[in-house]
Amino acid sequence: MKYLLDTCLLSELIKSEPNPAVLAWVNERSDLDLFTAAMVLAELHRGVAKLPTSRRKQDLSAWLIKLQNSFDTRVLPFTVQTAEHWAAMCARAEGMGKTIAAFDSIIAACALENGLTLVTRNVQDFTFTSVLIVNPWESQEPMLSGSAL
Repeated sequence: MKYLLDTCLLSELIKSEPNPAVLAWVNERSDLDLFTAAMVLAELHRGVAKLPTSRRKQDLSAWLIKLQNSFDTRVLPFTVQTAEHWAAMCARAEGMGKTIAAFDSIIAACALENGLTLVTRNVQDFTFTSVLIVNPWESQEPMLSGSAL
């Protein structure tokens, strides 16, 4: 199985005391099976950009550059096909009177386009996306989001 790592998962890895279950989950997988999306990196860059000039900001900027380099070709772009998945997903949700946050819906569309399981703690943010999700903070087992769809 191949996975798309969400923002919260990557942020967990830089904590001084990351969740042991999350670390174990990541360490049990080959790097070649772990992907992220350009939109995830955008969220991380935004978080760093909002920080005041400080040693912490410098450290996080350096970490983010190393992270990007380590993922290299496993950073998935927003493509025309991603846009089509995104539009269909948002239309379904809106048809049910629901909305999905823009960043989350784009990340989910990227996972769908590439046949990846999304790894996130924020399961509720992806309720109406119909993407397969793993929440390593709570379980190792994938679950289908959007079962109401």
